[in-house]
Amino acid sequence: SFSCSFLVCCSQRCSRETCETQLQRFRSDLMPSPEACAAQSPLRAAVQEVFEYYPSIKPRCQLPGIMLALESWGIVDVSILDAVLMQPLSADKLGEAWKDSAPPSFLPLLMAVRSNTQAEGEGETLAGSLPNDTPPEAATSVDEGSLKAAPADGIPEASKSKAPKLLGVYGGMRRLSAWWYEMYMLKDHTREWKEHFIASKSEDPATLHANFLAFLEIEFIFGTLLLGASSSVYFSDSFYGLEDFQAMNVASLGFWATLVGGINIMVCFMQVMFTYLALMMVLPIGHANVTAFFKTPVAMKALMIPNILLVGSFYSATFLLMLLLLAWMGPNILTLIVVVILPFTGMMCYAMPIFTCCFNLLLNGGLFADRAAFPADVVAKASPQEMQIMIEQRALASVKKHGKAWTPFSRSTSAIFDMGYHLPAEPPEEPADPSEEAEGPAGPKKPKKRLFKPFAAAKKQVVQSMAFN
Repeated sequence: SFSCSFLVCCSQRCSRETCETQLQRFRSDLMPSPEACAAQSPLRAAVQEVFEYYPSIKPRCQLPGIMLALESWGIVDVSILDAVLMQPLSADKLGEAWKDSAPPSFLPLLMAVRSNTQAEGEGETLAGSLPNDTPPEAATSVDEGSLKAAPADGIPEASKSKAPKLLGVYGGMRRLSAWWYEMYMLKDHTREWKEHFIASKSEDPATLHANFLAFLEIEFIFGTLLLGASSSVYFSDSFYGLEDFQAMNVASLGFWATLVGGINIMVCFMQVMFTYLALMMVLPIGHANVTAFFKTPVAMKALMIPNILLVGSFYSATFLLMLLLLAWMGPNILTLIVVVILPFTGMMCYAMPIFTCCFNLLLNGGLFADRAAFPADVVAKASPQEMQIMIEQRALASVKKHGKAWTPFSRSTSAIFDMGYHLPAEPPEEPADPSEEAEGPAGPKKPKKRLFKPFAAAKKQVVQSMAFN
């Protein structure tokens, strides 16, 4: 900038004093005031934390350029930076502001470091947040909040050991999910899951329609198979326990096997029936009206009925199988271990937390969107652990801001508006109109004003409906 000003001055044959005056003015504009420097030091320290945790990225970054990009956005405080990073759409645009000063991987790393720092500032220490070589005394001092004074570079000594670590299955389940019901009814059967899925595919109603038909067809086939298997066992001549039930022998396993079997058959039959009704409801909907209908509360209740009955049929069939095996093999400790503890309790306690964690990472991390949540080069270069850490920090930021759905029937939180579902995977490019570029005797034509795509589509539908009427 000064070189341009100097050339302008020389072209105007100004005096040397004028050039020196402009140089002094340029330096005064470039150098911030002492008050601005004092306010910028915590923000600079927050940016430098990324370099402390990930030293390999420091040679590829230019700190002055990053600070200028933050200043151009009006980010002069750490609290403002945290608020901007909590909004995924604003954070992506902020990453474009410093694209000449930092690689694309700098933004997710900054989000991960800041999210971890905020969690630890509230006393919620992440699992494994201290490195392996940290002595117990240091961990105690960090937990008690007795941090040492900041050194000259502005980074507290204790904060250098707070790099975000992998939460893992149980840490992610505890902090991301409402585990008291998701351990028994997974996220894909909840209302929140359906509302996020509808919002993520609202710009592509044909895909939304096809996916819901596929979901209902899978539930219909599963329910039919389960009904057939339960009926063939229950109505066979060798079914155990019918005599005990007719004699009302409540103390026998046969009584409870007969009772649970009857409940299982009725629940399976109702699940097949209501799934068929849901299929007949969704099938004739036109693609242009799918999103509008699915957003209504009555449609959401209708779509939830087959899911609830499917979960009930699964658990009733499981209990029926356990009772029949216990009655067939004899009620003893060995049978209890072989039938109940090892296959059911053991596998459920191992597998359900894994699926619960995965479903919540998908939902709260905004991975339903067709738009990439992380740049392609970051995904290609990141290790599996680093990739999971970045998704976990993104999901934690969403849960911290919007909260959780406390029951399977709870409506989705306001996080549905921050996931970037309505942004296209790639920005659409409108074809150039040769007629707009042609120059006539009156000069170049003014480009026509184009309506935003949804508004243009709405206007076209209104005109068509008026013509039809």
